[in-house]
Amino acid sequence: SWPLLVLSLVLILTLGWNLYKANPASCADTGETVVAIAVDNTDKARALREINFLTKASELFNSSLDIDEVLNSIAKMTAGIIGDRCGIFLEVEGKDTLWPVALYSRLNESVEEIWNFILNPRYRRIYLKFVEDIARSGEPVLISDIPPEEEIREFFKGLSIRTYLAVPIKSKEKTLGVLVCASCRDTSRLGRRELEIAKQITDRAALAIENAQLFKNIEVLSKKKQALFEFASDPIFILDMEGKIIETNRASSESLGYTIKELIGKNIAEIKAPGYGERVPAVINRIKEKKQITFEHEHQRKSGSLFPVEISSRLIELPEGPVIQSITRDITDRRKVEEELRASLEFNKLFMDSLPFVALILRKNTKKILIANKTAGNIDIVPGKQCYSAWFKRETPCPWCRETAACETGKLQRLEFEDRNVVWESYWLPVGEDILLHYAFDITERRNLEKQLHQAQKMEAIGQLAGGIAHDFNNILSGITGYTTIMKMKMNDDHPFSQGLTVIEKSAWRAAELTKQLLGFARGGKYEIKQVNLNQVINNVLKIVGETFDKSIVIKTRLHEDICAVEGDPGQLEHVLLNLCLNARDAMPTGGTILIETKNIAITEAYINTHWEVKAGDYVLLTISDTGMGIPAEILGKIFEPFFTTKEIGRGTGMGLAMAYGIIKNHQGYIRVYSELGKGACFKIYLPVLKKPVPKRIEAKEDLIPKGSETILLVDDEEHIREIGKAFLEELGYKVILANDGKEACTIFAENPDIGLVLLDMNMPVMGGRETYLKLKELNSVVKVLLSSGYSINEPVREILGDGIRCFIEKPFSMKQLALSVRQTMDS
Repeated sequence: SWPLLVLSLVLILTLGWNLYKANPASCADTGETVVAIAVDNTDKARALREINFLTKASELFNSSLDIDEVLNSIAKMTAGIIGDRCGIFLEVEGKDTLWPVALYSRLNESVEEIWNFILNPRYRRIYLKFVEDIARSGEPVLISDIPPEEEIREFFKGLSIRTYLAVPIKSKEKTLGVLVCASCRDTSRLGRRELEIAKQITDRAALAIENAQLFKNIEVLSKKKQALFEFASDPIFILDMEGKIIETNRASSESLGYTIKELIGKNIAEIKAPGYGERVPAVINRIKEKKQITFEHEHQRKSGSLFPVEISSRLIELPEGPVIQSITRDITDRRKVEEELRASLEFNKLFMDSLPFVALILRKNTKKILIANKTAGNIDIVPGKQCYSAWFKRETPCPWCRETAACETGKLQRLEFEDRNVVWESYWLPVGEDILLHYAFDITERRNLEKQLHQAQKMEAIGQLAGGIAHDFNNILSGITGYTTIMKMKMNDDHPFSQGLTVIEKSAWRAAELTKQLLGFARGGKYEIKQVNLNQVINNVLKIVGETFDKSIVIKTRLHEDICAVEGDPGQLEHVLLNLCLNARDAMPTGGTILIETKNIAITEAYINTHWEVKAGDYVLLTISDTGMGIPAEILGKIFEPFFTTKEIGRGTGMGLAMAYGIIKNHQGYIRVYSELGKGACFKIYLPVLKKPVPKRIEAKEDLIPKGSETILLVDDEEHIREIGKAFLEELGYKVILANDGKEACTIFAENPDIGLVLLDMNMPVMGGRETYLKLKELNSVVKVLLSSGYSINEPVREILGDGIRCFIEKPFSMKQLALSVRQTMDS
């Protein structure tokens, strides 16, 4: 053609002129004057070959839209005219990296071996980065000699590359990849001419690659869409606006028994149940109006049989005009389930009525109650109502309801809520397409039990903390009371410090009483165990409150005449009752009534099912109720905690109820409180009935301070307690040997057989009180030990008393208490 001829002439002239400029002398050697352009026959042939190549390349590149075929063609044709090898690197989709996609060599060598060399982990990262840098720069590269960089040089040598060029393949918007050519022989060295040809190749290749990639993407997308349509599990029909089937899928053929060819061209009315044809125009008008509708109908198979379907139709606007997409679903199974459900309604009703919890069957979309069992009916939840109206008297659905989540996920959903003072654990479970099972359990008792357990655990933890504080505080008070006693023993009453020491001593003993209250709360109080008649305890307390309470407070009693005896400390029980009466009085500042009652009761298994820590058996119930202001619900669970009080500063320590709790617990009893704001409070105390006679206690004559002359081993890790104890005992006439810990005590005891008594601390490092006692018993089976501790008689103390120790003294102790305890132990 004329354009191709002109292009050829221009290229021949250009190449010839460049040749002349490169070596004019070679033209002069002939002796002729070079006026215009001289072109060597070889160069002419090469130029024509290159023109021919570019023409063919353009035609070939655009002759195929297969991306792999296009890439391989580019590599093969390029290697045929430039260098010995040609490769193409393209950008990896979605990543800023390149990857080799085509390679051709015209040498007698294995392309596969070259691939393996390029992708060898040793070189891959280095070479790919080299090529990626060229792509990012956007500029071609010509390497006429081996590069100086060691890693690239090693790569080039490995592939026997002598000259090399790389040209970015660029479209209008971005760089698609890189075309690389390599020469391995001197006869095929690469230069500027080859670089220019490579540029022209990449210009043509870019368009071909883009077209092929675009075609591939469109083809993939088209195949995906076709596959979604063709292999959809539900029948899909594409209809024109008259209802004629334009296209359909395999599922519709399988569902109706027609071939796809038979279905195309039919009117949709032909596969509907008889009599539906006249309704098709109306349905199409509804689709036009609403754009999308869903309804149920029946389809007719080729065999003539009918089956129910759910149809979802929508209007789709296409460039060539609107069409209707209709997706149908066979709902035979769903209808069957519904029929079976209706057929079994009576059985379900009987079964549901036997359930001890609320059970409802709801319709999903409307939340309407279809069936409600007898338990639900007892709380006015009946069929016909919406569930939100029946439960909560609402006019709209509950925002917290789990029904929607159950329908969306198809999984069981749980919610806990409170309604009319009842805690419900509620569940929703979808059954079939349109039915929801809803059932709810009354877990009020379970939650109450959990609260009781939590409260008991909290009180136990607080008790342990209080006991530990009291123990450490008692050790401190032992030093204060002991040294004040020693100092007072060494001075007359008229000494200027005597009065001050008396105040210190009294204050210390008052503090000791407070620690006893703490230990009482910690269920470690020391009690004088007796057979107790609670009516007598009440009468003793009434004598006090009757004289001290304001006359506006009326105290009434209902005491059982034949009340059973309990085992306990009457003084401590009086203290509990007095504290409760005082609290009742303070809750009625303008007057009111206090009612105190006693009666014998039996706690049954049914009761302990809802009160986990209570044991079944016979109890005496002591009830103290008032008509006061009541206790707010938010603080009801805190009233037994130490130092918790709502009274103003100076009017209460916060220890009264805490101590009452500890005392009752240590009597193996239980204390309960019931109260509502504005309706007063009621405390109930359960004490176990006495089952065995209480041993008589020998009362000591405390008006005299007994003395002695025996040798006593005093064991304590606190230095000040050792010093005070030694001073007290020596004042009483005893010989005293001191030991810092149990290990030292055992050594001293073994070396001194004349020791008549060991005054032993309970808690010591190295060797504790119990371990020391057991070692002493090995040395002398009849050893006499007086146990001492800052704790009251708690569980560890009870254990060691059970091992054989008969006497116990609580810190801090006075010299008189020590004298009585030592003498009692010596004489036992």
